[in-house]
Amino acid sequence: MSKRLIYGSLVLLSEDEFKTYIPATVANSEAKQLARGLVDLRPIDTGMSSIVDKTFVMVESTVFFEAYRHVLVGLQRVSPATFPMAEHILDLKPDIKPPTYLMQLSHPKLDVSNLMVDRNQRNNARDISMTKLQKAASRVQSQHKRSPKKHEIDTPFPISVLNGDAWPAAEETNLNPSQLEAVKAALTQELSLIQGPPGTGKTYIGLKIVETLLKNMHCWSDEETGPILLVCYTNHALDQFLLGIMKFQDTGIIRVGSRSKCIELEQHNLKQVIRKQRFKKDMSNKYIKRRAGNVRQETTFAKEALEGFQTRIQLSSQGILRETEYKRFHIMSDEHFNSM
Repeated sequence: MSKRLIYGSLVLLSEDEFKTYIPATVANSEAKQLARGLVDLRPIDTGMSSIVDKTFVMVESTVFFEAYRHVLVGLQRVSPATFPMAEHILDLKPDIKPPTYLMQLSHPKLDVSNLMVDRNQRNNARDISMTKLQKAASRVQSQHKRSPKKHEIDTPFPISVLNGDAWPAAEETNLNPSQLEAVKAALTQELSLIQGPPGTGKTYIGLKIVETLLKNMHCWSDEETGPILLVCYTNHALDQFLLGIMKFQDTGIIRVGSRSKCIELEQHNLKQVIRKQRFKKDMSNKYIKRRAGNVRQETTFAKEALEGFQTRIQLSSQGILRETEYKRFHIMSDEHFNSM
């Protein structure tokens, strides 16, 4: 079955070679009608009178419009004055500034130790790619001539991320050169687009970026900044990404949406989190009510005791108190009372 002109597809109609056009969506798509060259359209924000008795040229979007409709409608409701990073997304300015949180630091540094490969693993990987003769020669040279590298694994971190020379070389990290450049761009620019064909490590890079940000929360997280927001095109992709994050951060994760099929993420589902919070709140309220009742009871006892003291003080000025009154209010010890 053809995927052309399916329900919800976006088309453009024009009668002047697309100097102007009318957007519309496919309202009904039946195979029998399409075979006869007929299709039902629903104009977007345009009255039917503007297209009746006219001849148009029609083009169809190759991307399924309905999947993006709500996002595009939401973007239309955002004011250009408050649109985040409008200079890049709307005005298409290519010069991208560093993130605001880095610009606010007097010495912008980040701990990137999670990107570094273990020194022994790095040496082993290098050895595997050599012949036996090359390996023997390199070992001799490394013992006598090799100077220490600039960024060994025991080099103190963090590094000055806005200084390109301060970053480690790709062979010193667990990233290849293009992946390292992508991570650097994501951590040193307020806007970054990372793309590539399947198998190039986009998810892997994303996890490294999130891990680095979490290791440096003191640099960007305060009362005014929100959490890290992860948005994926499919539920499966989101589940897989969150499972990757849970390997280095298993708390503070909330998954929005109820279509997750991953048991490991069940406790992080928003509904589960709300249910737990309500339970804690109910238990807290019960404890508070019970404690408040105890305090009221203790207050009543204290009030009665104080009134008793006041009564006896008044009586003492008018006459002699019985010896039992001294014992009752602990004015006299049992030893003194028994000796009387």
